[in-house]
Amino acid sequence: MLIAYEFEASKVVGQLTGKARRDAIAKSEHLLEGVGLAAHRDKYPSALSGGMQQRLAIAQALARRPRVLLLDEPFGALDPGTRAQMHALIRPLWRELGMTVIMVTHDIKEAFGLGTRLIALDRPRLDPHAPGRYGAIVTYDLDLSRGGPVPIPRFSKPLDSKPLDPSDEQDSTRERRQNA
Repeated sequence: MLIAYEFEASKVVGQLTGKARRDAIAKSEHLLEGVGLAAHRDKYPSALSGGMQQRLAIAQALARRPRVLLLDEPFGALDPGTRAQMHALIRPLWRELGMTVIMVTHDIKEAFGLGTRLIALDRPRLDPHAPGRYGAIVTYDLDLSRGGPVPIPRFSKPLDSKPLDPSDEQDSTRERRQNA
Protein backbone atom coordinates (compact mmCIF):
# COMPACT_ATOMS: atom_id res chain seq x y z
CA MET A 1 0.00 0.00 0.00
CA LEU A 2 2.77 2.43 0.86
CA ILE A 3 4.31 2.27 -2.61
CA ALA A 4 1.37 4.15 -4.16
CA TYR A 5 2.17 7.16 -2.01
CA GLU A 6 5.93 6.79 -2.51
CA PHE A 7 5.75 6.76 -6.31
CA GLU A 8 3.30 9.66 -6.29
CA ALA A 9 5.60 11.87 -4.21
CA SER A 10 8.98 10.72 -5.51
CA LYS A 11 8.76 9.44 -9.07
CA VAL A 12 12.51 8.92 -9.51
CA VAL A 13 13.59 7.38 -6.20
CA GLY A 14 10.23 5.91 -5.19
CA GLN A 15 10.85 6.33 -1.48
CA LEU A 16 9.63 8.72 1.19
CA THR A 17 11.43 9.79 4.34
CA GLY A 18 10.58 11.63 7.54
CA LYS A 19 7.17 13.20 8.04
CA ALA A 20 6.03 12.42 4.49
CA ARG A 21 6.67 8.70 5.10
CA ARG A 22 4.84 8.76 8.45
CA ASP A 23 1.85 10.49 6.80
CA ALA A 24 1.83 7.92 3.98
CA ILE A 25 1.95 5.05 6.50
CA ALA A 26 -0.97 6.60 8.44
CA LYS A 27 -3.02 6.95 5.22
CA SER A 28 -2.23 3.35 4.24
CA GLU A 29 -3.20 2.03 7.65
CA HIS A 30 -6.43 4.04 7.56
CA LEU A 31 -7.37 2.48 4.20
CA LEU A 32 -6.40 -1.02 5.37
CA GLU A 33 -8.54 -0.53 8.46
CA GLY A 34 -11.39 0.66 6.28
CA VAL A 35 -11.34 -2.53 4.21
CA GLY A 36 -10.85 -4.72 7.27
CA LEU A 37 -7.25 -5.73 6.65
CA ALA A 38 -5.44 -3.87 9.46
CA ALA A 39 -4.55 -7.14 11.19
CA HIS A 40 -2.97 -8.44 7.97
CA ARG A 41 -0.89 -5.37 7.10
CA ASP A 42 2.45 -7.21 7.11
CA LYS A 43 1.36 -10.10 4.88
CA TYR A 44 2.13 -10.43 1.20
CA PRO A 45 -0.91 -10.37 -1.10
CA SER A 46 -0.30 -14.02 -2.05
CA ALA A 47 -0.82 -14.99 1.60
CA LEU A 48 -4.32 -13.47 1.64
CA SER A 49 -7.58 -15.16 0.66
CA GLY A 50 -9.37 -14.24 -2.58
CA GLY A 51 -11.81 -11.91 -0.83
CA MET A 52 -8.98 -10.25 1.09
CA GLN A 53 -7.01 -9.74 -2.13
CA GLN A 54 -10.07 -8.13 -3.67
CA ARG A 55 -10.41 -5.74 -0.73
CA LEU A 56 -6.69 -4.96 -0.91
CA ALA A 57 -6.99 -4.16 -4.63
CA ILE A 58 -9.83 -1.73 -3.89
CA ALA A 59 -7.76 -0.07 -1.13
CA GLN A 60 -4.77 0.23 -3.49
CA ALA A 61 -6.95 1.86 -6.14
CA LEU A 62 -8.46 4.26 -3.61
CA ALA A 63 -4.99 5.21 -2.32
CA ARG A 64 -4.34 7.12 -5.55
CA ARG A 65 -7.66 9.01 -5.17
CA PRO A 66 -8.68 8.58 -8.79
CA ARG A 67 -11.24 10.76 -10.54
CA VAL A 68 -12.81 7.68 -12.15
CA LEU A 69 -12.89 4.28 -10.46
CA LEU A 70 -13.80 1.27 -12.63
CA LEU A 71 -15.03 -1.76 -10.71
CA ASP A 72 -15.93 -5.09 -12.31
CA GLU A 73 -17.86 -7.27 -9.84
CA PRO A 74 -15.82 -5.82 -6.96
CA PHE A 75 -17.82 -7.43 -4.17
CA GLY A 76 -18.68 -10.75 -5.83
CA ALA A 77 -16.31 -12.91 -3.74
CA LEU A 78 -17.15 -11.24 -0.43
CA ASP A 79 -19.46 -12.53 2.29
CA PRO A 80 -22.53 -10.38 3.08
CA GLY A 81 -21.03 -8.73 6.18
CA THR A 82 -17.82 -7.76 4.42
CA ARG A 83 -19.81 -6.62 1.40
CA ALA A 84 -21.84 -4.22 3.59
CA GLN A 85 -18.57 -2.95 5.11
CA MET A 86 -17.17 -2.25 1.62
CA HIS A 87 -20.39 -0.43 0.65
CA ALA A 88 -19.95 1.74 3.74
CA LEU A 89 -16.34 2.48 2.67
CA ILE A 90 -17.12 3.31 -0.97
CA ARG A 91 -20.11 5.66 -0.35
CA PRO A 92 -18.36 8.32 1.77
CA LEU A 93 -15.24 8.24 -0.42
CA TRP A 94 -17.39 8.74 -3.50
CA ARG A 95 -19.07 11.76 -1.90
CA GLU A 96 -15.87 13.15 -0.37
CA LEU A 97 -13.70 12.86 -3.48
CA GLY A 98 -16.42 13.51 -6.04
CA MET A 99 -15.13 10.58 -8.05
CA THR A 100 -17.09 8.80 -10.74
CA VAL A 101 -17.52 5.11 -9.98
CA ILE A 102 -18.51 2.79 -12.81
CA MET A 103 -19.41 -0.59 -11.40
CA VAL A 104 -20.42 -3.73 -13.22
CA THR A 105 -22.58 -5.99 -11.09
CA HIS A 106 -25.19 -8.71 -11.42
CA ASP A 107 -26.63 -7.90 -7.98
CA ILE A 108 -29.62 -5.63 -8.63
CA LYS A 109 -30.04 -4.80 -4.93
CA GLU A 110 -26.43 -3.63 -4.82
CA ALA A 111 -26.91 -1.55 -7.99
CA PHE A 112 -29.97 0.24 -6.60
CA GLY A 113 -28.32 0.70 -3.19
CA LEU A 114 -25.05 2.20 -4.39
CA GLY A 115 -25.91 3.79 -7.71
CA THR A 116 -27.13 7.18 -8.79
CA ARG A 117 -27.67 5.96 -12.32
CA LEU A 118 -28.45 2.43 -13.40
CA ILE A 119 -27.92 1.21 -16.93
CA ALA A 120 -29.16 -2.31 -17.61
CA LEU A 121 -27.69 -4.03 -20.64
CA ASP A 122 -29.03 -6.99 -22.54
CA ARG A 123 -27.44 -8.81 -25.39
CA PRO A 124 -29.49 -8.96 -28.59
CA ARG A 125 -30.73 -12.45 -29.41
CA LEU A 126 -31.26 -12.15 -33.15
CA ASP A 127 -30.79 -9.20 -35.47
CA PRO A 128 -31.85 -10.12 -39.02
CA HIS A 129 -30.41 -6.86 -40.40
CA ALA A 130 -26.92 -7.47 -38.96
CA PRO A 131 -26.45 -11.20 -38.25
CA GLY A 132 -22.71 -10.86 -37.60
CA ARG A 133 -22.98 -7.96 -35.17
CA TYR A 134 -22.13 -8.50 -31.52
CA GLY A 135 -22.77 -6.24 -28.56
CA ALA A 136 -25.29 -5.21 -26.02
CA ILE A 137 -28.28 -2.94 -26.06
CA VAL A 138 -29.42 -0.64 -23.27
CA THR A 139 -32.73 -1.95 -21.95
CA TYR A 140 -33.07 0.50 -19.03
CA ASP A 141 -31.35 3.79 -18.21
CA LEU A 142 -32.63 4.93 -14.80
CA ASP A 143 -31.73 8.08 -12.89
CA LEU A 144 -31.44 6.97 -9.25
CA SER A 145 -30.19 10.27 -7.86
CA ARG A 146 -31.85 10.83 -4.54
CA GLY A 147 -33.15 14.28 -5.55
CA GLY A 148 -34.68 13.41 -8.90
CA PRO A 149 -37.67 11.33 -9.92
CA VAL A 150 -37.11 7.65 -10.55
CA PRO A 151 -38.65 6.61 -13.85
CA ILE A 152 -40.72 3.45 -13.78
CA PRO A 153 -40.17 1.17 -16.76
CA ARG A 154 -43.27 0.50 -18.92
CA PHE A 155 -45.05 3.69 -17.78
CA SER A 156 -44.83 6.75 -19.99
CA LYS A 157 -46.49 9.10 -17.50
CA PRO A 158 -46.84 9.13 -13.71
CA LEU A 159 -49.81 7.35 -12.21
CA ASP A 160 -52.49 9.48 -10.57
CA SER A 161 -52.10 9.66 -6.82
CA LYS A 162 -55.85 9.65 -6.11
CA PRO A 163 -57.42 6.26 -5.34
CA LEU A 164 -59.69 4.72 -7.93
CA ASP A 165 -63.41 4.90 -7.29
CA PRO A 166 -65.12 1.71 -8.59
CA SER A 167 -68.27 3.68 -9.61
CA ASP A 168 -66.15 5.99 -11.85
CA GLU A 169 -64.68 2.96 -13.59
CA GLN A 170 -68.16 1.47 -14.23
CA ASP A 171 -69.41 4.82 -15.62
CA SER A 172 -66.47 5.11 -18.03
CA THR A 173 -67.01 1.50 -19.18
CA ARG A 174 -70.70 2.27 -19.90
CA GLU A 175 -69.73 5.38 -21.89
CA ARG A 176 -67.24 3.41 -24.00
CA ARG A 177 -69.88 0.78 -24.83
CA GLN A 178 -72.41 3.44 -25.85
CA ASN A 179 -69.89 5.19 -28.12
CA ALA A 180 -68.82 1.94 -29.81
